[in-house]
Amino acid sequence: MWLSLAVSALVLFAPGPASAKTDDIPPGYRALSLDLPAHEWQYLTDGGRLDFLVSFEARLSSGGKRRVAATLLQNVLVRKLMPPLDKGGPGTAQLYLNPNEAAYFALSTNGKNKITVIERGPNDTAMAPTETSTLMKMTRRSRVKSSPRPPTHEGLIPKGDRALAVPLPLKILQGLKKGSAVDVYAASERGRLLLAQDALVLDARQPTAAVPEGTAWLATTGGFSQDIALAVFEHLELEFQPAQGAP
Repeated sequence: MWLSLAVSALVLFAPGPASAKTDDIPPGYRALSLDLPAHEWQYLTDGGRLDFLVSFEARLSSGGKRRVAATLLQNVLVRKLMPPLDKGGPGTAQLYLNPNEAAYFALSTNGKNKITVIERGPNDTAMAPTETSTLMKMTRRSRVKSSPRPPTHEGLIPKGDRALAVPLPLKILQGLKKGSAVDVYAASERGRLLLAQDALVLDARQPTAAVPEGTAWLATTGGFSQDIALAVFEHLELEFQPAQGAP
């Protein structure tokens, strides 16, 4: 609980980066470089906004450990995208962070933590508290009635959604159709988990020399994106079904 409250306080009260008209660092901010695998980097846009997600092992009261995922930073400005030096290698993005955010960023990118980014739609600068994701929470999840999605242009992130690049084997990727809505499941020791419902397939790309991993770009709520990221970090096998309405 304390971890969830701490993360929520951080993302709520840390101010978002100022809008920069040039490539210069905005006053009061720091520029830090983030390396991302090619399948994630390919969807970043110069001047876009993203949330920074970190997964780490949390100690349980019983003395054991479990992996959790948390959205550490929200509404981060992306500038100066640098392509991979080698085909299939990571690309680099420059992030503008205030000093507090930069400190948390530096701490989270050290050690055994796993990181990813979830992207925001145009003009989406909203801040909101987020809970940590755990597999235990997903085992208790049941289908709920979905709200109608607001209209959006093809390939764009719907308002309020977050987009996550998910690496997938070709046999699964071939079953995904761009523009379709899917329910996302994962197979785990705890059984079949519902990760997200009514996720929108913004794009589906097969492997190439530059990006060796086939990738689905999925838009859903921030919490569901975080859950999908945790399942990917845990190397769970994902399953996609055509989205179905609440019973």
